[in-house]
Amino acid sequence: MEDNKNHSEQELIQNEQEEDALRDELLSVEKNDTKIKHISKKRSLIIVSVAILLIAALIAGFVLFGNNDSGEDENVKTLYELEQTSISSIEIKNQKNNEVIKLTSFMNGSTQEWNLEGYKYDLVNQTNVSKIAQFCANLETKFVLDANEDKMAEYGLKNPDVTVTVTLSDGTKREIYLGSEYGSSEGVYLALKDVKEEIYIVNDFVRIYFSYALSDLLNLPSLSRTTTGAMTISVLDENRSATTLSYVPHHLYGTEAWYLIEPTVSQTESEAVDGYFENISNFTLNAYYADAVGKDVSLYGFDKPTLEMQSYDVESVLLDHFVVGKLVEGSEDTYYCILLGKDDKFEDAPVYTVKKDQLALLKANPVTLASPYLVALNINWLRGGKLVLDGKTYEITIDRKLQYDDEGKILYLEDGTENTKNTYYINGIKLDELQFKTFYSRMLFLYIEGIVPKDTPRGEEIFAYSLDVVIPVTDNETGVTENKELTYSGTYYKISETHAVLEHNQAENAVFTVRCRSIETVKEALGLLLEGRMPTA
Repeated sequence: MEDNKNHSEQELIQNEQEEDALRDELLSVEKNDTKIKHISKKRSLIIVSVAILLIAALIAGFVLFGNNDSGEDENVKTLYELEQTSISSIEIKNQKNNEVIKLTSFMNGSTQEWNLEGYKYDLVNQTNVSKIAQFCANLETKFVLDANEDKMAEYGLKNPDVTVTVTLSDGTKREIYLGSEYGSSEGVYLALKDVKEEIYIVNDFVRIYFSYALSDLLNLPSLSRTTTGAMTISVLDENRSATTLSYVPHHLYGTEAWYLIEPTVSQTESEAVDGYFENISNFTLNAYYADAVGKDVSLYGFDKPTLEMQSYDVESVLLDHFVVGKLVEGSEDTYYCILLGKDDKFEDAPVYTVKKDQLALLKANPVTLASPYLVALNINWLRGGKLVLDGKTYEITIDRKLQYDDEGKILYLEDGTENTKNTYYINGIKLDELQFKTFYSRMLFLYIEGIVPKDTPRGEEIFAYSLDVVIPVTDNETGVTENKELTYSGTYYKISETHAVLEHNQAENAVFTVRCRSIETVKEALGLLLEGRMPTA
């Protein structure tokens, strides 16, 4: 009996242990299953997200390029596919350029080349002509649209700017009309004369090549000698007034920079000079006109030039001499011109034509090229001076206390000037340092507005200055810095109710103008400064 009892207890314990093990196993499986489900869920989310993105992209593509109101068909269609050698001539009428370009092909050995009507063979840019021929022989669409008379003006095809007529060797003619740009340089609308039911959108290169101007198809000279080697550039306008830029050493520092030396001496604005050189690099001639000028220079108006430019290298050797004559007969925007090098003779120079908008790139405006501020002297250089306003003299004095380091050596600023604690006075009145610096900037940085001949009649003197400065100058070879003491002086004279001119010792045959109101603000600022109320913001 006792044995049976013990046996039953052992079975019960064993059953409990088996149940515990089973529970643990079930829990483990449940945890693993939860983990597996979690991973599967993440994967599912990723897959779903990717699918959504793909669907969105497809929808966007469909909206942009698919079935829309314009009737576009995404199927690429070959309009024609021929051998270039089967083309005998190409005529391009460009209404925008008011030009008709006629090209005829010939075989130069095994190579197809082109003549351009009215020009010698060696003047033709064969590379650019071949780009036109490429699309005259082979053309595929990007989209096909149903022809819609109401939208022809929108497509630029009602009165197309460019008409291309391709004549094949068997006499067959193909007429192509080029319309407006499609999208953002995505393509161009195009129509074929013999196809009434369809309009096409083709590669944007078709627009570029078919819109080439005559100048794009000719090997014309450029001003590359000027852009790469010029150290002096002089431009004369139709009144023979010169604007001359020269890359010369600074009269103090010795480091070279671009300066105006005509019509007056002035520092330049570096960005303005960079922009001018960019204009020169973008300058293009329009077309070749004649083999040589000949002895009668008045025939082309070169005896009274509209514009003339000369450039010289570092040795003052002529690089380019560009002369623009009169308007071409019957034209309102095209001029005769010649371009000479140092060894070229005037009467033997070929005659070209140039468009008015290209001439604008070469015109040099001294007001635009000059530094906008007539006098710009670092306040750390200032040692004293005087101002004269409304006939009253104001003496500037500075109490300077040198600043020393821990070893007793003088401290210097980044520009080489001694670091000082400055106290500024005008007529003995102590001034707030920040207020004086603000006034000083207004006094000197008067912005130029124009330029007039030096002999322009002057009225009353309205403002004069004489400033004593010490400028640190570093020798480029030795690295030694030397302080140079100088006095800068100038006087503003009224020339009209609106403008005044600055007369100073650097002026040549012209002077810059400023507004009289700008000088009035200097007077107002001086009054506020002496009262201690000069705004510094």
